[in-house]
Amino acid sequence: MGGNKQKQSSISRFFARKKAVAAKAKKASSTSANSSSGSSTGASKFFGGASSNGDGTNGTTSQATKPAAPLSPKITKAVDALSDFLPSTKRAKTDRASTPSKPAVAGAKPDIATSSAKRKVELSPVPEKSAKLDVHSFLRADTHKQRKSATGLPGFEVPKGAKLTPLEQQFLDVKRKHPNSVLLVEVGYKYQFFGRDAEIAADVLNIFCASGHNNFKIASIPVHRLFVHVRRLVDAGYKVGVVKQTETAALKKASANKSKPFTRKLAAMYTKGTLIGEDVDVGDDAADVNETGYLCCLCEDIKDEAGENTTVGLVAVNCTTGDLIYDEFSDDVSRAALDTRLAHISPVEVLLPKNLHSRTARLIHAFHSDGVREERLSDDHFDVTRAASVITDFFSDSPHTASPTAATPPSPSSKSTATTTSAAAKNATIVSTMLSLPPRVLACMAALLHHLKAFNLERVLALTSSLRRFTTTGREMILNACTLKNLDVLREQSTGSHQGSLLWLLDHTCTSFGRRLLRHWVARPLVSFTDIEERQRTVELFSSAFQTGADDLRSLLSGIPDIERGLLTVYSQRSSPREFHALVTAMSRVREHFVMLQAHSVLKRSSLLSKLVETVCDALETATNYVGMMKKEAAEKNDKIDLLVDCHHIFPTKRPLEEQLTTVKHELATHKRTICRTLGLNAFEYTCVSGEDYLIEVPRSRSSIVPKDWRTISATKQKVRYRSQFIHERLEVMAQCNEQLQIDAAEAWRKFMESFSASYDELRRGIKALATLDCLLSLAHTAKLPGYVKPTLLSHAPSGVGGNHAGEGCNHTSTPPDATTTTSSSSVHGGSGGGGGGGGGVQSVRGRAARKSSAPHLHIVNGRHPMVAAVLDDQFVPNSTHMDGDGVRCMVITGPNMGGKSSYIKQVALIVMMAQLGCFVPADSAELTLVTNIYTRMGASDDIERGQSTFMTELREASEALCNADTHSLVIMDELGRGTSTHDGVAIAHATLKYLIDKLRCLSLFVTHYPSLAEVTALYPQHVLCSHMSFVEQQDDDKQAMAANSALNKGAGVHDNGDNDDDDDDDDDGDDDDVAALEIITAGDTNDTTVREGATTPPPPSTSVPPSAQPPQRVLFLHQLVKGLAKKSYGLNVARLACLPESVLARATEKSHELECVVQARRRSEQQSNMELFAQALLQTEDAQSAVNLLSAIQHYKA
Repeated sequence: MGGNKQKQSSISRFFARKKAVAAKAKKASSTSANSSSGSSTGASKFFGGASSNGDGTNGTTSQATKPAAPLSPKITKAVDALSDFLPSTKRAKTDRASTPSKPAVAGAKPDIATSSAKRKVELSPVPEKSAKLDVHSFLRADTHKQRKSATGLPGFEVPKGAKLTPLEQQFLDVKRKHPNSVLLVEVGYKYQFFGRDAEIAADVLNIFCASGHNNFKIASIPVHRLFVHVRRLVDAGYKVGVVKQTETAALKKASANKSKPFTRKLAAMYTKGTLIGEDVDVGDDAADVNETGYLCCLCEDIKDEAGENTTVGLVAVNCTTGDLIYDEFSDDVSRAALDTRLAHISPVEVLLPKNLHSRTARLIHAFHSDGVREERLSDDHFDVTRAASVITDFFSDSPHTASPTAATPPSPSSKSTATTTSAAAKNATIVSTMLSLPPRVLACMAALLHHLKAFNLERVLALTSSLRRFTTTGREMILNACTLKNLDVLREQSTGSHQGSLLWLLDHTCTSFGRRLLRHWVARPLVSFTDIEERQRTVELFSSAFQTGADDLRSLLSGIPDIERGLLTVYSQRSSPREFHALVTAMSRVREHFVMLQAHSVLKRSSLLSKLVETVCDALETATNYVGMMKKEAAEKNDKIDLLVDCHHIFPTKRPLEEQLTTVKHELATHKRTICRTLGLNAFEYTCVSGEDYLIEVPRSRSSIVPKDWRTISATKQKVRYRSQFIHERLEVMAQCNEQLQIDAAEAWRKFMESFSASYDELRRGIKALATLDCLLSLAHTAKLPGYVKPTLLSHAPSGVGGNHAGEGCNHTSTPPDATTTTSSSSVHGGSGGGGGGGGGVQSVRGRAARKSSAPHLHIVNGRHPMVAAVLDDQFVPNSTHMDGDGVRCMVITGPNMGGKSSYIKQVALIVMMAQLGCFVPADSAELTLVTNIYTRMGASDDIERGQSTFMTELREASEALCNADTHSLVIMDELGRGTSTHDGVAIAHATLKYLIDKLRCLSLFVTHYPSLAEVTALYPQHVLCSHMSFVEQQDDDKQAMAANSALNKGAGVHDNGDNDDDDDDDDDGDDDDVAALEIITAGDTNDTTVREGATTPPPPSTSVPPSAQPPQRVLFLHQLVKGLAKKSYGLNVARLACLPESVLARATEKSHELECVVQARRRSEQQSNMELFAQALLQTEDAQSAVNLLSAIQHYKA
């Protein structure tokens, strides 16, 4: 109700102001009309009418003979609305469209009393050089200028000459220094917002914004809810400043400032990248593991205008954990290298120079959709020449060092951390190390230093022990941004959420710091054989022999807070006593458990586990010493005065002040005798009401005996409460002592945290060991899932395997019982589900004493997609993969749309990643050599924010793979070339496939809808295997089903129709190969599979059904990878599933049949030469498996 009244009041004031201005305008127009015949009326002035040149002639004389320019409907409507506020111009509104235009006569006076239609005609056209027509300009008049000129801050205008209150003046003083921040000002028991800040707070926090009070709009929140609202404003992308009172009422009375307002100053500033301190609630880190909290600063050295050769410097700092990442690298026009680094770091805030190349700015802007905040600094802060002096000055100050060498321990019992090296020498070493960084990195470091000083967080940059280069490691692979996205490593691609990603599957961590480390592990799998084996050994122990101990560790870690962030909070001197006590108590409890664990025999079975336990015990010893230096009860109350035990060396004023307080209390107790004599009482006790102590309560009937110098504090109908002058004086002394105690206790607390921070590096090392254990426990939890096995890592691949077992690159399982036709391939390979054939191949490898080879090797039996299998459980159809660098190193995979091709190649890449994480994998068995990196080309979507079309995005991903992959890389490409015309797409796909096989010689999975790529098999029969995802056509006719079953009984095998969306023939008919229906039988020896392409035996031509009467074929996907090349994608089946109109489906079916006939006719003229090519290759091969590969590829060309 109050809001409606306020709104009505605002509307009334608005219309009153408009009427006043209109009256002023009317008076001015009448005066102008009487003074000159060539002048305009007041109304015409407001609407760009003719004006006098000052020489007696009209400014629009040259247009006097032309008709007036017609006004737009919007302006016409505005004219009618404004006429209601001009008393002398109110008139009936008529239809302007029916009024003919009349030429304007130079020097003629407009008739104000005429109708609105006539007035419209007589208005002169707007001069060409005039500003854009603004019909509301007169409403603003000079008021806006007057309000803005008073403060110079948009959104905080006050009327010119208005008197500001002292509080408002304090607010404006701070606001001018921080105009881009939302300020909260402490006023008693609440925090207030003013002006535009109040409007923002009302919108984001859903609180009430009051207007009409003093000069600004006001919104407020209670003090105890500050940490909640600061977090909400920061999450909304705002920079938030907290302005606090620096003096209390008691100290103010005793100071020379007692007649002035409370002194206030900016106490803290917060953004997404600097959210640390007592005023914020960091929230639950489990809500989004990808919220890393990094503040990323970058600059660039552009060598050409196009930005094709750019050197980029980058520094990322996590102000909540102390992690520092830097790198300097060269990037091309696509900014792929920068994209990869930002995808890994996942910053919440970026700091940029004002001048940035458009391509870089476009890439940064694409991250805004993820809530990344952007802030620009002057280019001067990124000056490379002055960066060295800025860094030298900062690191030369000993107070900024991470581990102060001269830190005094708070108690003789604490362990000394002082070293023999002097502080100056240590700082000189740090300065030398920092100056050796690349120049662009130094520039970013200097800019970050300037930025963080505004938040009092510059000390974080002094943590050089946490400094690491993004690319200086030979132990991890760095997955590029495309791979992270395409494989759903950190986020599920379609939704962008954590759920459904590989990280989601593996994340069973118990702590926030363990979860952050696991994210790093998942995005950067290991490439060190020794490191992977150590992880595997520990994970195996936790999931089997030491399972009980692992459960105890999980229980222990689940009960501790985020001690990594807590440690940095203490180092930044922003921790409260409650947080600090919880931190050291948790560290002490963890250490006690690990000390007992040191005697366990299981440590002898894992060097990694033994090392981690020892590190935790040694590094957390300091925390144990600090537990006994604090009182638990005082810590829980955040009482800094009574917090520390034996603190005379850092809190020397505590005892004198407490003694003085005791004396004052004794004097007040003695004063009760005087009160008794004054009031004639035998006994007396002070009264306490609503927090007011030492009150003298007297009945109203006896108030006449109260001395005149007693002050009335409060009263009721029956009683009156007083204080004597003596009590007032003693209470002032007591308040001053208490305030001084608070100030001195805060200083002692700061020194206490400083002494604890001296052991920061050591404590951080222990926390990292705990995080590693948490990650290993998480991987052990995954290892216990059904169907997961420990992969076998090979330092070298056994040679001679590829030729014998490449043909077993597919797993065959029984067809679902409701399918019309069934597969006979599983019986051929000797085992239900194909496990027998694949497993036998791997066993023969392990049993053979083969010579070592450096070629890559990958054998997976019955592998499953980790995330999809976790959702589908037993419904998932597994598939096997057998590839070797010396044998089949490339698989060309075809099949119908929605058949499972993309899921299969993702499955292979994810299993390789999990194996090199040290994790168990979803398969019956897995054996592989180390992969140096994984590159992907998948999906079909444009990137408008980065200015890239669908095809450009496709080729950029392919280019990154071809330019960076090596022999030991794994490359998967999904439908390369589909974003352009058929001919160009086939050409690019063919050239790329040949480059992967012949030049890179890496393991590659190539999904395509171009069957003509089977020609590559003839060139490399030993290294290329054609496979497809099998399926069956569901039959509606019983006779056709009987014919199909009859064909199966004769050994026809699986009836598989392939997929082909595009064609490589030189024609303009589009996807011609997609409609090719060929029936081919590939025969081998007794171990070969007979495969028939075509769901049923075609009826004789005389009995064929007209194409227009045939519905789209229904397809049942088997999701099994089988040998052979598919030729149809069954796009019409997908169209049916998408519920396209029946008329569209019928016409598409008819057109598909027509195109099929055309393609078959054209192929007959080319088929002979293609068959000769395959026949020649078949004659030249001496390898049986290569011959099978050739026969599988011939399907596309055999008539």
